[in-house]
Amino acid sequence: MKLAAALLACIALAACGPDFRPAARILADKPPESREPVVDRRRTYFGGDTARPRREWHVLILPGGAEELHGKDSGWFADGHLEYEHEFDHDQPTGLWRSWYANGKPHSEATFGKSEPAPMRWWFENGQLSSEGTALNGVKDGAWTTWHPNGAKASQGSYVAGRREGAWSFWKEDGTHEGSGDYRNDAKVGVWDYSSRR
Repeated sequence: MKLAAALLACIALAACGPDFRPAARILADKPPESREPVVDRRRTYFGGDTARPRREWHVLILPGGAEELHGKDSGWFADGHLEYEHEFDHDQPTGLWRSWYANGKPHSEATFGKSEPAPMRWWFENGQLSSEGTALNGVKDGAWTTWHPNGAKASQGSYVAGRREGAWSFWKEDGTHEGSGDYRNDAKVGVWDYSSRR
């Protein structure tokens, strides 16, 4: 009876960690220099509970054993709600990346792997849009607008390679003008207007 219980405990422990056996079998059949790249799925769990995945991702195992992130990478909160969905192509971010707050509301959304700037959005935890604009592979590039948590506009202007550039305007949460002027290479230049108006 004790032997059966010990055997069941060993089987349960083995099921808690990532399962590397399918990729290991494929790789063991050939010498390192002649192997074809193999995509392997990896998983981790909350507290070893295989019913509650924490993360699932894919790696490309190259000849010689080097690994690259390649394919979908997803993460979950402990209650089972999605925390993020990302994708990689040979270790490089690609496709639509999304993340969520623990309450299920969206947190961020960005597109990677493009040669031109693509939409990027961020939200507050209450579901209100926090900022929106364009970015080139995660770096702000183009027109951007930000909002306060109450939905009032907070700022508007443009970025070039992640730095503020050109005319920018800022507003307080009550809608009052806070300031406007120009940026060059992320630094304020010239005369700024700080008059309060709506």
